Amino acid sequence: MKIGEYKVELNYGILKGVLDVLGVLMVIVMTDLVRSYIGLNVFPDRALLAIYPDGVPFDRWLPGLILPAIAYAYTVLSVVYVFKSKKLPKRFSVNAENAQQYYDHLMYANSILRVLVLLALWDYSYIIQIRLLYTDISLLSIQAIGDVIVGVIAVLYIRSRIIAFAPLKDADKPDDKA
Repeated sequence: MKIGEYKVELNYGILKGVLDVLGVLMVIVMTDLVRSYIGLNVFPDRALLAIYPDGVPFDRWLPGLILPAIAYAYTVLSVVYVFKSKKLPKRFSVNAENAQQYYDHLMYANSILRVLVLLALWDYSYIIQIRLLYTDISLLSIQAIGDVIVGVIAVLYIRSRIIAFAPLKDADKPDDKA
């Protein structure tokens, strides 16, 4: 793998391993969720039979499959991103000495965001599944809002860490002239 012309390697630490294992567990949970949605069409439980005596309509359970599909696609893209060579950043001063550190920070951000996106999509999949039973459930989720806030904080933190060892290029620094 490369960042520009600098060769980098995949470093694996305990934190990154825990984040990736958590991501795999979330994909397993999503798979179980997909199985439950498909089962709604074939074997609805008693509560659903009371609400939908002729079976759950296609337009009620299909939205529950869209979010896990997005989760699978995002997971695949984030794993491909790990092994794909990257261009030199335009805003940061990356050189031979700090290219590996830059790459490691990108990979931590990738793992953190993968877990947060999977958690938010799982939460919304659960909300959609509950809406099958109760149509008045709100689509507003405090957990998903929290995931977005934590994601923004994580990205800003990783960016500040990158700036510490690969400062912004002169063109991107704010002017102090007043």
